[in-house]
Amino acid sequence: MNQTESYEIERVSQILSVLKAAVKKNVTVPEKLRYAPEKLNFNQLPVFQEFRNGGSWGGFDQYGWFQCLFEIPEETEGCGLWIEITQNKRDWYAQNPQFLLYCNQIPMQGFDIYHEECLITEHARGKETVCIDIDAWSGMVLKEVSWDNRENLPGILSIRFYEKDCNTEQLYYDMKSMLDTAVCCGKESDEGIILLHALHEAVNLLDLREIGSESYDNSIKEAAKYLKEEFFLKRCGSNGKKARCVGHTHIDVAWMWQKSHTRNKTVRSFQTALKLLEEYPEFIFMSSQPQLYEYFREAQPEEFEKIKKYTTLGRWEAEGGMWVEADCNLTSGESLIRQFLEGKQYFKEQFGTESRILWLPDVFGYSAALPQICRKCGIDYFMTTKISWNEQDQIPYDTFLWKGIDGSELLTHFSPSRRFDHVEYNSFGFARSPHITTYNAELSPDYVMGGWKRYAQKSLNTEFLMPCGFGDGGGGTTREMVECGKRMSYGLPGAPEVQFSTAGEFFEKLEADTEGNPALPVWYGELYLEFHRGTYTSVGEIKRLNRIAETLLQRCEFLYSLLAQAEGPEIYPYRKLKQWIRIILTNQFHDILPGSAIDAVYDDCRKEYEEILPEMESTAVQAMERIAGKWSGRSLIAFNTFGFARNSRILFACDSDAEVLVLTGEDGMGIPAQKTPDGQYCAELKAVPGAGAFRYRIRETCEHGGFTITYRDNIIESPYYKIRLNENGTMASLYDREADRELLGGAANVLEVYEDRPYQYDAWELSPYYREKRYELNHCTEAELVEQGPVRIGLRFVYRYLSSTVRQTLYVYSNSRRLDFVTDIDWQEEHLLLKAAFPVNIVSQKAVYEIQFGTVERPTHTNTSWDAEKFETCAQRFADLSEGNYGVSLLSDCKYGYDIHDGVMRLSLLRSAVFPNRQDRGFHHFTYSLYPHPGDYREAGVFQEAYDLLSPVPALFSKVEGQQCGAFPRQLAICNTPGIFIETVKRAEDGDGWIIRAYEGFGNRVKAGIEIITEAPCTLKECDMLERGGTELSAVGNCFTVVFNPFEIKTFRMQK
Repeated sequence: MNQTESYEIERVSQILSVLKAAVKKNVTVPEKLRYAPEKLNFNQLPVFQEFRNGGSWGGFDQYGWFQCLFEIPEETEGCGLWIEITQNKRDWYAQNPQFLLYCNQIPMQGFDIYHEECLITEHARGKETVCIDIDAWSGMVLKEVSWDNRENLPGILSIRFYEKDCNTEQLYYDMKSMLDTAVCCGKESDEGIILLHALHEAVNLLDLREIGSESYDNSIKEAAKYLKEEFFLKRCGSNGKKARCVGHTHIDVAWMWQKSHTRNKTVRSFQTALKLLEEYPEFIFMSSQPQLYEYFREAQPEEFEKIKKYTTLGRWEAEGGMWVEADCNLTSGESLIRQFLEGKQYFKEQFGTESRILWLPDVFGYSAALPQICRKCGIDYFMTTKISWNEQDQIPYDTFLWKGIDGSELLTHFSPSRRFDHVEYNSFGFARSPHITTYNAELSPDYVMGGWKRYAQKSLNTEFLMPCGFGDGGGGTTREMVECGKRMSYGLPGAPEVQFSTAGEFFEKLEADTEGNPALPVWYGELYLEFHRGTYTSVGEIKRLNRIAETLLQRCEFLYSLLAQAEGPEIYPYRKLKQWIRIILTNQFHDILPGSAIDAVYDDCRKEYEEILPEMESTAVQAMERIAGKWSGRSLIAFNTFGFARNSRILFACDSDAEVLVLTGEDGMGIPAQKTPDGQYCAELKAVPGAGAFRYRIRETCEHGGFTITYRDNIIESPYYKIRLNENGTMASLYDREADRELLGGAANVLEVYEDRPYQYDAWELSPYYREKRYELNHCTEAELVEQGPVRIGLRFVYRYLSSTVRQTLYVYSNSRRLDFVTDIDWQEEHLLLKAAFPVNIVSQKAVYEIQFGTVERPTHTNTSWDAEKFETCAQRFADLSEGNYGVSLLSDCKYGYDIHDGVMRLSLLRSAVFPNRQDRGFHHFTYSLYPHPGDYREAGVFQEAYDLLSPVPALFSKVEGQQCGAFPRQLAICNTPGIFIETVKRAEDGDGWIIRAYEGFGNRVKAGIEIITEAPCTLKECDMLERGGTELSAVGNCFTVVFNPFEIKTFRMQK
């Protein structure tokens, strides 16, 4: 290598700087702008004030309207006119100042630190005046406490107009793409030598003595001509490697900003994409999340029509499957189905497209129930990058079949986009996982070549998908990226060829290339993320409100489905339910429900829930009252809204002063109901039939037959247990009388406190070293017997810990094995984690965890790194540890984080992060339960207990006088086959019939009987989860026989 070659990269880099500076010409800088400190609104013109261009503007979450009346210079006649908007805040773009540009009141493009210029017109008219309006947002930066707030101080805002030397710009992009490729290849590689030689020759052709001179212009053309003829056409070409690139911007529905900000971010980002589509015929853009499209449609209805046009042309890809990119650990199974139902329905109605890809690049782990849900919702493919964020283990595949718990398979691709030779660092300066990839890739040789280098299965196929564009807070693809992609589409030496493509085209090609290939691997079960485990617990109140909303939605849908059988389908409140569903689904976004958004996001969520939850409750009660009114006499009407029989512990109000009531059902058996301290009555209903309304006559009694539960000297004795309590309220012993065995291996229901200071991502993370510092919340200041009767006994304990107070009532029942811990906490701590611990005498190498529509098993040991990394896992409503003939379940009504290791069952109750929110400080109400049982979880009815804990049978006291108001169906759709759970009954989306959804939860293959109880004959058709198609089932009367495969979910359409 000679002396000149040694500095070739440096020489070309310097020339590129010169060319970049020479692109802009005939620059005009307006001296003054007009400004109003408010949001832009053309329907209400403000009083403008003068603003000096280059002056100071901004702050925390400020809005401004800037206006400039610009007279186009005469010498710009016929040329392209550009505008540049810049500001001096160069921190993270997602929170920095952002702008939306209008020209003559027509929206043009979004601006941020990566989008700072816009072509106003290709053919300017000299002396014409254009009105430039800028809808400005100052940004809002929130960081941890060790921060000086400088990013939220006012910054400098400047605009200028100019023409471009297009020949210089095109040569600049030619040479930059080549140089960046050479840097990745290495200057001594064969490819690097080819690239640098061509650059060397092009540089030598340039005459840079006088920028803008005729000699300069001619040299620019000569160098460009040389590169095209001698390099791009002769030395480039496909080498078999290909990056299929689609423009993209990841927009978090809420995160470090509120949903109101997201509306604006969406408008800016979509306008930028539309501008690129207008300027570049080869460019293709993809975006997910119908909620974002709805924001855009509401804000810019005329521009929304442009999206429809580009969708028809195949250049805008509306994809993704779900309504929002929802969390997949905490969301219920039915909610996941509704995400697809609402999302796919929206895309079909607005664009006529059929979404086929589950697009979740940033979600914190993926349930093993998803493959089946996807396939039955018409989703064939899955794309993410998030699993590459694993702290320890790298999944060995990037392209594979993902097999769910039922055996359904989903073709999956992990986009491998990352920089070529770059080490990611966290905020403490430590290197992050070496296999991490990104969903915010730049279309550049660095990322394209880095993606190919990172791709794990080059022998399986030679193409990978690369979404390209800045994201999180929107922004998207830049002109620089599209220009680079155009050059890389030639197939630069050493680099994969770039092809602009939709994600759908990529997956269809991938499917065709890998179908039947034995080298295509299979990944079984969940895609557990070894990261962000704290999100199972953070912001507990929002998780509780989501659970309540899901429960009330199910209740309303069933009750009105039942009522409609008697009063007609018009009684069904479809529009109201649709509004609630979309609010619930939006708040399941993967930074809202997990607890990783700012405080203001949760203030907004709480307001939404405060508005809809009372309305949902009231709507359900109205239906119950209409149904109860069809009986006469003084009665309690109980409503089992699930299609299977279950026991239930209920609370109800009644106009009686008696300490004990007797409820008499149709079987004539008397059921005691005891008065509670708050004036309600509690009762234990046994085997309440499924899917209907059932009457219990009420009578008062002075007799309660003695107490079957006693409490004396810290010992509780019930028909099932002998429980010895420690002075601090923890359990010293739990003895099962029937099984004749001690269940505990140490003090139980210990409230453990751990120092919780993750090394990064405070609200997201639970770092494994938290276990090094353990304390006990055991300072019991009060212990009181608060309730005792024929149904249950209640012991309340009050604990003080630092600045916090815990009030917990232990309920032991006379006719149930379940032990309930009803908990109220005023939590005022920081960086502390609260868990409830139960050491149990159960030996098992695996624990069972409920997920959506089934269960998974996870290890209770740490044999391998994969096992050890599951030190905190999630469950829907219960986890179970069993030996085969005996087990213990730990249930919860709104807690998800479990830790079951070495015979100790722990449930995470509360965290107390300080960034990006402090939401866990304050009042919390929740219940968790211990449920020891003979046999395994299937035989013991753990599913039914979990349903009851979350959604006890609602009951309504009624004293309607007069005759019963005509016959009506008391039940709707029932199945009493063990393991089959009818969870959902609702109106069909098209209004034609009723939808019934059931699943097999035990992992067994069973033949089940589903009985439809209606006066008239009916048909039952099995359809997909989108309620399409249908195979009519054979029946005897209204009883239908159905075969369920293990963990299978089935959807039926019932029609009369």
